[in-house]
Amino acid sequence: ESSTSEAYNRLIRWAIKHKDFETAIQYYPKLLELEPNNAEYHYRLAGVNGIRIDEISKFKALPYVYAMKTNFLKAHQLDSTHTPTLTALVRIYTKLPNFLGGNLEKAKEYAKLLSDLSPAEGYLAQGFILEYEGNTTQAEAQYNLGRSSWGAAKATNIWQEACLGGGVRHPTRLRAGAA
Repeated sequence: ESSTSEAYNRLIRWAIKHKDFETAIQYYPKLLELEPNNAEYHYRLAGVNGIRIDEISKFKALPYVYAMKTNFLKAHQLDSTHTPTLTALVRIYTKLPNFLGGNLEKAKEYAKLLSDLSPAEGYLAQGFILEYEGNTTQAEAQYNLGRSSWGAAKATNIWQEACLGGGVRHPTRLRAGAA
């Protein structure tokens, strides 16, 4: 990693630590100019855009939604086995309205890819989709399979890390203490 890359990384980490997400969004593209094929940087940029969406008016969110989705897709293109990216893609395709590119069938495709790589994470992803669709009994069964595969604490931590790191919120059924 070059000294310029490290300097951008330090600046971005400082900005995120201080919740200055606009600065992080401003500097990630500069970092990506130096390392355009770094899937982790695309994933992180997508995540920061996702966090920023929650902070601003819905009228101003469209460019951030586009940047979030584009960078998650680029991260997946660069590393199709990066499970946090797959988790984020499941979340955004499930939660985004259709007119912004949401698509439950795509969410299910990403959940299947996630299941192939990590059955426990796949159960959690499938549970999230089922919960969104209102199938709470089936969702709870999937969450329980994910928990039993890993243990409740680890399953919750994995999804919280992936979803929050990816700028999206974790499933309600996986909140600490949820049965």
